[in-house]
Amino acid sequence: MWAIEKRKYKDDLTKICFTANLLERPTSSKHRDPVQWYEAYHAKIHLSAARRLPGGQRAVIDPIWSTWDIFVATLGSSFGTKVGKDQAVTQWLNLQHINSIDEYLDSLINLMWQTGYPEDVAKDNLVRGLKREVGLAWAQTPNKPRTLYEQMAMLRDIGHNLENFHHLQGENKHTGEKQEKKTKKHMRGGKEPQGTGTGKKRAREQASEWKDKDSELAGISTELLEERKKSDMCLKYGKRTYK
Repeated sequence: MWAIEKRKYKDDLTKICFTANLLERPTSSKHRDPVQWYEAYHAKIHLSAARRLPGGQRAVIDPIWSTWDIFVATLGSSFGTKVGKDQAVTQWLNLQHINSIDEYLDSLINLMWQTGYPEDVAKDNLVRGLKREVGLAWAQTPNKPRTLYEQMAMLRDIGHNLENFHHLQGENKHTGEKQEKKTKKHMRGGKEPQGTGTGKKRAREQASEWKDKDSELAGISTELLEERKKSDMCLKYGKRTYK
């Protein structure tokens, strides 16, 4: 459908709003109400709706909620099977900040909806799974925001700053190693050690020289070569050489 009417449904928010209008209330009170579920979700994607909620005067909208993939994932997890929820709980308990801060926070948001845990529980898990250095930076941050989503926005900034720092450190280390190699080469007078670079070339030339020498001296006895060598004579022709 989205592919057929690309112009009409050109962004994720339009798709979400259209799909929300198709939700219907259940015929039995035993089942969860998708319309009521969307009313809560609506406050995550519209600032005016969020600020009408009790205590929402300073609400901040996280743009991740306006993405189609997150909407579909949270809708499906909220009305999925018990098995799906049990798996989400296991993932929630084992969630750790291993790679980027974005990946960690996005996973936490998705699991929060799948498990149905409230913001207070999510706040505890938010800090528990952080990398040590990010957790320490967070612990030393004064005047932390009150809401979960404001805290997540601040943690994104902290995480990005640390990730950029490590990236720059890696680049500086690589540059330093290259400079150190250049310095050592310069101290050797620009010569490469035997077995590397021009050293290998010289070894090949030497091997070639000895091969030619053996060929030139073929047929001359060892005793004669020794005698000519002691007398400072040409090894091949027996003529006296002068220094």
